[in-house]
Amino acid sequence: MTEILFFFLVTICAWLLWAAVYNLRKFCEFPTLIAALYAGFVLPQAHQLLKDPAAPQDDLSKVLVIAIGLLGATILGWRLAAFQRGKLTFAVYNETQLRWAVVGASLVGAIFSIWLRRLPSELTGVSQWTGVPTILYFFSKFQILAFAISLLCYLRSYDRNFLYWALFNAAFIVPAALLDARRESTVEIALIVIIAGWFARRQLPSRLILLGGGAVAAILVSSISQVRRIIFQTNEDGIRVRGTFSVEELLKIDPFASDVMPLYTELGNAVRVVGAVDASGGHTWGLRIWDTFVFNYVPGQWLGYETKRSLQIFDQGVPQSANVKTDLGTVITAFADTFEAFGYAAPLIYLIVGFAYGWLFRLAMAGSLFHQYFYLIALSAGLISITHGFLVFPARLPALVVFSLFIFGFLKRRRIAIGRRSHSVRP
Repeated sequence: MTEILFFFLVTICAWLLWAAVYNLRKFCEFPTLIAALYAGFVLPQAHQLLKDPAAPQDDLSKVLVIAIGLLGATILGWRLAAFQRGKLTFAVYNETQLRWAVVGASLVGAIFSIWLRRLPSELTGVSQWTGVPTILYFFSKFQILAFAISLLCYLRSYDRNFLYWALFNAAFIVPAALLDARRESTVEIALIVIIAGWFARRQLPSRLILLGGGAVAAILVSSISQVRRIIFQTNEDGIRVRGTFSVEELLKIDPFASDVMPLYTELGNAVRVVGAVDASGGHTWGLRIWDTFVFNYVPGQWLGYETKRSLQIFDQGVPQSANVKTDLGTVITAFADTFEAFGYAAPLIYLIVGFAYGWLFRLAMAGSLFHQYFYLIALSAGLISITHGFLVFPARLPALVVFSLFIFGFLKRRRIAIGRRSHSVRP
Protein backbone atom coordinates (compact mmCIF):
# COMPACT_ATOMS: atom_id res chain seq x y z
CA MET A 1 0.00 0.00 0.00
CA THR A 2 2.82 2.41 0.88
CA GLU A 3 4.49 1.83 -2.50
CA ILE A 4 1.21 2.54 -4.31
CA LEU A 5 0.73 5.82 -2.43
CA PHE A 6 4.32 6.83 -3.16
CA PHE A 7 3.87 6.07 -6.87
CA PHE A 8 0.62 8.08 -6.91
CA LEU A 9 2.35 11.08 -5.32
CA VAL A 10 5.21 10.85 -7.82
CA THR A 11 2.66 10.74 -10.66
CA ILE A 12 0.86 13.89 -9.47
CA CYS A 13 4.14 15.80 -9.10
CA ALA A 14 5.38 14.61 -12.51
CA TRP A 15 2.09 15.68 -14.14
CA LEU A 16 2.28 19.20 -12.67
CA LEU A 17 5.94 19.64 -13.56
CA TRP A 18 5.49 18.31 -17.09
CA ALA A 19 2.61 20.73 -17.61
CA ALA A 20 4.95 23.54 -16.53
CA VAL A 21 7.63 22.43 -18.99
CA TYR A 22 5.04 22.41 -21.76
CA ASN A 23 3.53 25.76 -20.69
CA LEU A 24 6.17 27.91 -19.00
CA ARG A 25 3.75 30.30 -17.32
CA LYS A 26 2.75 27.48 -14.97
CA PHE A 27 6.19 27.81 -13.35
CA CYS A 28 4.74 30.93 -11.70
CA GLU A 29 1.72 29.11 -10.26
CA PHE A 30 1.63 28.09 -6.62
CA PRO A 31 0.63 24.40 -7.15
CA THR A 32 3.53 23.92 -9.57
CA LEU A 33 5.99 25.39 -7.07
CA ILE A 34 4.59 23.09 -4.37
CA ALA A 35 5.06 20.11 -6.72
CA ALA A 36 8.67 21.18 -7.35
CA LEU A 37 9.21 21.39 -3.58
CA TYR A 38 7.74 17.90 -3.19
CA ALA A 39 10.06 16.60 -5.91
CA GLY A 40 13.18 18.05 -4.29
CA PHE A 41 12.31 17.61 -0.63
CA VAL A 42 9.48 15.17 0.11
CA LEU A 43 9.96 12.41 -2.49
CA PRO A 44 13.68 11.73 -1.80
CA GLN A 45 13.04 11.41 1.94
CA ALA A 46 9.94 9.27 1.34
CA HIS A 47 12.01 6.95 -0.87
CA GLN A 48 14.63 6.61 1.89
CA LEU A 49 11.92 5.76 4.41
CA LEU A 50 10.43 3.17 2.06
CA LYS A 51 13.76 1.33 2.08
CA ASP A 52 14.39 1.76 5.81
CA PRO A 53 13.39 -1.37 7.79
CA ALA A 54 13.18 0.70 10.98
CA ALA A 55 10.53 3.03 9.55
CA PRO A 56 6.93 2.16 10.53
CA GLN A 57 5.32 1.68 7.13
CA ASP A 58 1.76 2.14 8.43
CA ASP A 59 2.62 5.59 9.76
CA LEU A 60 4.50 6.40 6.54
CA SER A 61 1.33 5.51 4.62
CA LYS A 62 -0.63 7.97 6.74
CA VAL A 63 1.92 10.73 6.01
CA LEU A 64 1.75 9.98 2.26
CA VAL A 65 -2.06 10.14 2.37
CA ILE A 66 -1.81 13.56 4.04
CA ALA A 67 0.85 14.70 1.53
CA ILE A 68 -1.39 13.68 -1.39
CA GLY A 69 -4.35 15.36 0.29
CA LEU A 70 -2.49 18.63 0.85
CA LEU A 71 -1.27 18.77 -2.75
CA GLY A 72 -4.68 17.82 -4.15
CA ALA A 73 -6.46 20.37 -1.94
CA THR A 74 -4.02 23.08 -3.05
CA ILE A 75 -4.74 22.31 -6.71
CA LEU A 76 -8.50 22.27 -6.09
CA GLY A 77 -8.44 25.56 -4.18
CA TRP A 78 -6.36 27.14 -6.93
CA ARG A 79 -8.86 26.02 -9.57
CA LEU A 80 -11.85 27.23 -7.54
CA ALA A 81 -10.35 30.73 -7.48
CA ALA A 82 -10.91 30.92 -11.25
CA PHE A 83 -14.69 30.55 -10.87
CA GLN A 84 -15.46 33.69 -8.89
CA ARG A 85 -18.31 35.68 -10.39
CA GLY A 86 -18.50 39.39 -11.04
CA LYS A 87 -15.93 41.96 -12.05
CA LEU A 88 -12.37 42.21 -10.79
CA THR A 89 -11.69 45.38 -8.81
CA PHE A 90 -8.37 46.69 -7.57
CA ALA A 91 -6.56 49.93 -6.75
CA VAL A 92 -4.25 52.02 -8.93
CA TYR A 93 -1.77 54.07 -6.90
CA ASN A 94 -0.28 57.53 -7.29
CA GLU A 95 3.17 56.94 -8.83
CA THR A 96 4.93 59.85 -7.12
CA GLN A 97 3.77 58.74 -3.69
CA LEU A 98 4.71 55.17 -4.56
CA ARG A 99 8.29 56.28 -5.19
CA TRP A 100 8.47 57.84 -1.74
CA ALA A 101 6.98 54.71 -0.19
CA VAL A 102 9.71 52.64 -1.83
CA VAL A 103 12.39 55.06 -0.58
CA GLY A 104 11.03 54.93 2.99
CA ALA A 105 10.73 51.13 3.10
CA SER A 106 14.21 50.72 1.58
CA LEU A 107 15.87 53.03 4.10
CA VAL A 108 14.07 51.50 7.09
CA GLY A 109 15.10 48.02 5.97
CA ALA A 110 18.69 49.13 5.32
CA ILE A 111 19.06 50.79 8.73
CA PHE A 112 17.87 47.71 10.61
CA SER A 113 19.89 45.36 8.38
CA ILE A 114 23.10 47.28 9.08
CA TRP A 115 22.27 47.45 12.78
CA LEU A 116 21.67 43.68 12.85
CA ARG A 117 24.97 43.01 11.09
CA ARG A 118 26.86 45.09 13.64
CA LEU A 119 25.63 43.09 16.63
CA PRO A 120 28.26 40.91 18.36
CA SER A 121 28.36 37.23 17.45
CA GLU A 122 27.40 36.36 21.05
CA LEU A 123 23.88 37.57 20.19
CA THR A 124 23.55 36.40 16.58
CA GLY A 125 25.67 33.24 16.57
CA VAL A 126 23.20 31.16 18.58
CA SER A 127 20.59 28.89 16.99
CA GLN A 128 17.60 30.63 18.65
CA TRP A 129 17.60 34.42 18.61
CA THR A 130 15.98 36.36 21.44
CA GLY A 131 15.72 40.00 22.42
CA VAL A 132 17.34 42.69 20.27
CA PRO A 133 18.29 40.49 17.25
CA THR A 134 14.67 39.37 16.78
CA ILE A 135 13.43 42.97 16.79
CA LEU A 136 16.08 44.12 14.31
CA TYR A 137 15.49 41.13 12.03
CA PHE A 138 11.73 41.79 12.19
CA PHE A 139 12.08 45.33 10.81
CA SER A 140 14.87 44.44 8.38
CA LYS A 141 12.21 42.50 6.41
CA PHE A 142 11.15 45.87 4.98
CA GLN A 143 14.08 45.43 2.60
CA ILE A 144 12.77 42.37 0.74
CA LEU A 145 9.35 44.04 0.49
CA ALA A 146 10.87 47.20 -0.93
CA PHE A 147 12.90 45.09 -3.38
CA ALA A 148 9.75 43.38 -4.66
CA ILE A 149 7.84 46.68 -5.08
CA SER A 150 10.69 48.57 -6.73
CA LEU A 151 11.44 45.71 -9.15
CA LEU A 152 7.77 45.38 -10.12
CA CYS A 153 7.41 49.14 -10.60
CA TYR A 154 10.54 49.30 -12.75
CA LEU A 155 9.43 46.43 -14.97
CA ARG A 156 5.97 47.96 -15.34
CA SER A 157 7.16 51.50 -16.18
CA TYR A 158 10.93 51.33 -16.87
CA ASP A 159 11.31 54.27 -14.46
CA ARG A 160 15.00 54.30 -13.51
CA ASN A 161 14.27 55.65 -10.05
CA PHE A 162 12.68 52.32 -9.19
CA LEU A 163 15.62 50.46 -10.78
CA TYR A 164 18.12 52.28 -8.57
CA TRP A 165 16.19 51.37 -5.42
CA ALA A 166 15.79 47.77 -6.58
CA LEU A 167 19.58 47.56 -6.97
CA PHE A 168 20.07 49.29 -3.60
CA ASN A 169 17.95 46.67 -1.84
CA ALA A 170 19.52 43.83 -3.81
CA ALA A 171 22.95 44.97 -2.60
CA PHE A 172 21.82 44.11 0.95
CA ILE A 173 19.66 41.03 0.56
CA VAL A 174 21.58 39.07 -2.09
CA PRO A 175 24.99 38.96 -0.32
CA ALA A 176 23.28 38.20 3.00
CA ALA A 177 21.39 35.26 1.46
CA LEU A 178 24.46 33.82 -0.27
CA LEU A 179 27.12 34.41 2.41
CA ASP A 180 24.90 33.07 5.21
CA ALA A 181 23.77 30.08 3.09
CA ARG A 182 20.09 30.93 3.52
CA ARG A 183 18.25 28.65 1.12
CA GLU A 184 14.87 30.22 1.82
CA SER A 185 16.06 33.77 1.11
CA THR A 186 17.98 32.68 -2.00
CA VAL A 187 14.97 30.88 -3.48
CA GLU A 188 12.68 33.76 -2.50
CA ILE A 189 14.82 36.35 -4.30
CA ALA A 190 15.05 34.17 -7.42
CA LEU A 191 11.26 33.66 -7.50
CA ILE A 192 10.61 37.38 -7.05
CA VAL A 193 12.86 38.22 -10.03
CA ILE A 194 11.40 35.53 -12.30
CA ILE A 195 7.71 35.99 -11.49
CA ALA A 196 7.92 39.80 -11.46
CA GLY A 197 9.11 39.58 -15.07
CA TRP A 198 6.06 37.47 -15.91
CA PHE A 199 3.58 39.74 -14.14
CA ALA A 200 4.93 42.96 -15.60
CA ARG A 201 6.17 41.93 -19.06
CA ARG A 202 4.82 38.39 -19.64
CA GLN A 203 8.43 37.28 -20.08
CA LEU A 204 10.16 34.27 -18.55
CA PRO A 205 13.64 32.74 -18.86
CA SER A 206 14.08 29.82 -21.24
CA ARG A 207 13.15 26.26 -20.31
CA LEU A 208 16.83 25.37 -19.97
CA ILE A 209 17.43 28.14 -17.41
CA LEU A 210 14.28 27.31 -15.44
CA LEU A 211 15.05 23.59 -15.36
CA GLY A 212 18.69 24.25 -14.44
CA GLY A 213 17.63 26.66 -11.70
CA GLY A 214 15.18 24.10 -10.38
CA ALA A 215 17.93 21.47 -10.25
CA VAL A 216 20.24 23.87 -8.39
CA ALA A 217 17.45 24.71 -5.95
CA ALA A 218 16.82 21.00 -5.31
CA ILE A 219 20.54 20.42 -4.64
CA LEU A 220 20.63 23.47 -2.35
CA VAL A 221 17.65 22.21 -0.34
CA SER A 222 19.13 18.74 0.10
CA SER A 223 22.72 19.77 0.87
CA ILE A 224 22.32 23.00 2.83
CA SER A 225 23.43 21.38 6.10
CA GLN A 226 26.73 20.34 4.48
CA VAL A 227 27.21 23.86 3.08
CA ARG A 228 26.66 25.43 6.50
CA ARG A 229 29.12 23.07 8.17
CA ILE A 230 31.79 24.20 5.71
CA ILE A 231 31.03 27.93 5.89
CA PHE A 232 30.46 28.18 9.65
CA GLN A 233 32.29 26.88 12.67
CA THR A 234 31.30 26.69 16.34
CA ASN A 235 33.78 28.07 18.85
CA GLU A 236 34.41 26.86 22.39
CA ASP A 237 31.54 29.00 23.72
CA GLY A 238 29.03 27.37 21.37
CA ILE A 239 28.77 30.50 19.21
CA ARG A 240 28.53 30.00 15.45
CA VAL A 241 31.08 32.08 13.53
CA ARG A 242 32.07 32.23 9.88
CA GLY A 243 35.20 30.18 9.31
CA THR A 244 37.70 29.89 6.49
CA PHE A 245 36.88 27.61 3.58
CA SER A 246 37.77 27.05 -0.05
CA VAL A 247 35.71 26.64 -3.20
CA GLU A 248 37.13 23.12 -3.55
CA GLU A 249 35.43 22.12 -0.30
CA LEU A 250 32.06 23.30 -1.62
CA LEU A 251 32.56 21.45 -4.91
CA LYS A 252 33.14 18.19 -3.01
CA ILE A 253 29.66 18.28 -1.47
CA ASP A 254 27.56 15.21 -2.26
CA PRO A 255 23.91 16.38 -2.53
CA PHE A 256 22.69 12.79 -2.26
CA ALA A 257 24.59 12.02 0.96
CA SER A 258 22.94 12.41 4.34
CA ASP A 259 24.37 12.14 7.83
CA VAL A 260 20.87 11.82 9.33
CA MET A 261 19.06 8.52 9.70
CA PRO A 262 15.93 8.40 7.48
CA LEU A 263 13.64 8.21 10.51
CA TYR A 264 15.16 11.46 11.85
CA THR A 265 14.86 13.49 8.67
CA GLU A 266 12.03 16.02 8.33
CA LEU A 267 9.67 13.47 6.81
CA GLY A 268 10.82 10.91 9.36
CA ASN A 269 9.85 13.39 12.09
CA ALA A 270 6.43 13.70 10.44
CA VAL A 271 6.05 9.90 10.43
CA ARG A 272 6.79 9.68 14.15
CA VAL A 273 4.57 12.66 15.06
CA VAL A 274 1.63 11.38 13.01
CA GLY A 275 2.02 7.93 14.58
CA ALA A 276 2.11 9.37 18.11
CA VAL A 277 -0.85 11.70 17.56
CA ASP A 278 -2.93 9.01 15.84
CA ALA A 279 -2.27 6.59 18.69
CA SER A 280 -3.11 9.11 21.43
CA GLY A 281 -5.85 11.07 19.65
CA GLY A 282 -4.20 14.23 20.98
CA HIS A 283 -5.40 16.70 18.35
CA THR A 284 -5.04 20.40 19.13
CA TRP A 285 -7.84 21.61 16.80
CA GLY A 286 -5.85 24.59 15.58
CA LEU A 287 -5.27 26.15 19.00
CA ARG A 288 -1.50 26.24 18.42
CA ILE A 289 -2.13 28.99 15.86
CA TRP A 290 -2.79 31.30 18.81
CA ASP A 291 0.31 30.06 20.63
CA THR A 292 2.43 30.75 17.55
CA PHE A 293 1.02 34.26 17.26
CA VAL A 294 1.77 34.95 20.93
CA PHE A 295 5.27 33.51 20.65
CA ASN A 296 6.13 35.71 17.65
CA TYR A 297 4.33 38.97 18.42
CA VAL A 298 4.03 39.37 22.19
CA PRO A 299 7.29 41.02 23.41
CA GLY A 300 8.38 39.02 26.43
CA GLN A 301 11.24 41.42 27.21
CA TRP A 302 8.70 44.22 27.72
CA LEU A 303 5.70 42.43 29.26
CA GLY A 304 7.70 39.73 31.03
CA TYR A 305 8.21 36.14 29.96
CA GLU A 306 5.88 34.80 32.64
CA THR A 307 3.06 36.95 31.28
CA LYS A 308 3.83 35.79 27.77
CA ARG A 309 3.79 32.13 28.78
CA SER A 310 0.50 32.61 30.62
CA LEU A 311 -1.12 33.74 27.35
CA GLN A 312 -0.20 30.49 25.60
CA ILE A 313 -2.80 27.73 25.66
CA PHE A 314 -0.34 24.84 25.72
CA ASP A 315 1.87 26.22 28.47
CA GLN A 316 0.57 23.46 30.74
CA GLY A 317 -0.87 20.83 28.41
CA VAL A 318 2.02 20.06 26.05
CA PRO A 319 0.87 18.86 22.59
CA GLN A 320 1.84 15.36 21.52
CA SER A 321 4.38 16.50 18.89
CA ALA A 322 6.55 18.03 21.64
CA ASN A 323 7.10 14.54 23.06
CA VAL A 324 8.68 13.31 19.80
CA LYS A 325 12.44 13.91 19.80
CA THR A 326 13.79 15.61 16.67
CA ASP A 327 17.38 16.27 15.65
CA LEU A 328 18.67 19.83 15.97
CA GLY A 329 18.00 21.74 12.75
CA THR A 330 15.17 19.51 11.54
CA VAL A 331 11.45 20.31 11.53
CA ILE A 332 8.22 18.30 11.49
CA THR A 333 6.64 19.57 8.19
CA ALA A 334 3.04 20.55 7.41
CA PHE A 335 2.05 16.89 7.22
CA ALA A 336 2.67 16.53 10.95
CA ASP A 337 1.38 19.81 12.39
CA THR A 338 -1.79 19.91 10.25
CA PHE A 339 -2.54 16.30 11.24
CA GLU A 340 -1.89 17.14 14.87
CA ALA A 341 -4.37 20.02 14.55
CA PHE A 342 -7.17 18.50 12.45
CA GLY A 343 -6.42 14.84 11.81
CA TYR A 344 -7.39 13.59 8.37
CA ALA A 345 -9.29 16.84 7.73
CA ALA A 346 -5.88 18.57 7.43
CA PRO A 347 -6.14 19.03 3.61
CA LEU A 348 -9.03 21.46 4.14
CA ILE A 349 -6.45 23.97 5.40
CA TYR A 350 -4.61 23.88 2.09
CA LEU A 351 -7.88 24.11 0.18
CA ILE A 352 -8.15 27.58 1.71
CA VAL A 353 -4.44 28.26 1.08
CA GLY A 354 -4.72 27.22 -2.57
CA PHE A 355 -7.80 29.40 -3.04
CA ALA A 356 -6.07 32.41 -1.46
CA TYR A 357 -3.01 32.11 -3.72
CA GLY A 358 -5.25 31.54 -6.76
CA TRP A 359 -7.22 34.68 -5.94
CA LEU A 360 -4.02 36.71 -5.56
CA PHE A 361 -2.66 35.33 -8.84
CA ARG A 362 -5.88 36.09 -10.70
CA LEU A 363 -5.85 39.76 -9.67
CA ALA A 364 -2.09 39.94 -10.23
CA MET A 365 -2.56 38.77 -13.80
CA ALA A 366 -5.29 41.38 -14.24
CA GLY A 367 -2.68 44.07 -13.52
CA SER A 368 -3.09 44.89 -9.82
CA LEU A 369 0.26 46.07 -8.45
CA PHE A 370 -0.67 45.31 -4.86
CA HIS A 371 -1.74 41.73 -5.63
CA GLN A 372 1.37 41.16 -7.76
CA TYR A 373 3.51 42.38 -4.86
CA PHE A 374 1.68 40.39 -2.18
CA TYR A 375 1.74 37.17 -4.23
CA LEU A 376 5.53 37.54 -4.54
CA ILE A 377 6.20 38.20 -0.86
CA ALA A 378 3.73 35.56 0.37
CA LEU A 379 5.15 32.79 -1.84
CA SER A 380 7.99 32.11 0.55
CA ALA A 381 5.62 31.54 3.48
CA GLY A 382 3.46 29.22 1.38
CA LEU A 383 6.39 27.08 0.26
CA ILE A 384 8.18 26.92 3.59
CA SER A 385 4.92 26.00 5.29
CA ILE A 386 5.26 22.59 3.64
CA THR A 387 8.77 21.98 4.98
CA HIS A 388 8.55 23.79 8.33
CA GLY A 389 4.87 23.38 9.15
CA PHE A 390 1.60 25.22 8.62
CA LEU A 391 2.30 27.39 11.68
CA VAL A 392 4.63 29.43 9.46
CA PHE A 393 1.50 31.31 8.33
CA PRO A 394 0.50 32.76 11.73
CA ALA A 395 4.19 33.41 12.39
CA ARG A 396 4.80 35.45 9.24
CA LEU A 397 1.61 36.72 7.62
CA PRO A 398 0.64 39.26 10.34
CA ALA A 399 3.96 41.06 9.87
CA LEU A 400 3.64 41.00 6.06
CA VAL A 401 0.11 42.43 6.27
CA VAL A 402 1.09 45.19 8.72
CA PHE A 403 4.21 46.17 6.77
CA SER A 404 2.25 46.17 3.50
CA LEU A 405 -0.45 48.39 4.97
CA PHE A 406 2.29 50.71 6.23
CA ILE A 407 3.71 50.95 2.69
CA PHE A 408 0.47 51.10 0.67
CA GLY A 409 -2.09 52.32 3.21
CA PHE A 410 -1.31 56.04 2.94
CA LEU A 411 -1.06 56.23 -0.85
CA LYS A 412 -3.69 57.96 -2.94
CA ARG A 413 -5.54 55.47 -5.08
CA ARG A 414 -8.44 55.04 -7.40
CA ARG A 415 -10.33 51.79 -7.85
CA ILE A 416 -10.98 50.29 -11.24
CA ALA A 417 -13.13 47.35 -12.28
CA ILE A 418 -12.58 45.09 -15.26
CA GLY A 419 -14.58 42.24 -16.74
CA ARG A 420 -13.89 38.64 -15.84
CA ARG A 421 -12.46 37.86 -19.31
CA SER A 422 -10.40 40.99 -19.89
CA HIS A 423 -7.14 39.72 -18.39
CA SER A 424 -4.90 37.45 -20.44
CA VAL A 425 -4.32 34.53 -18.09
CA ARG A 426 -6.49 32.96 -15.42
CA PRO A 427 -5.27 30.72 -12.61
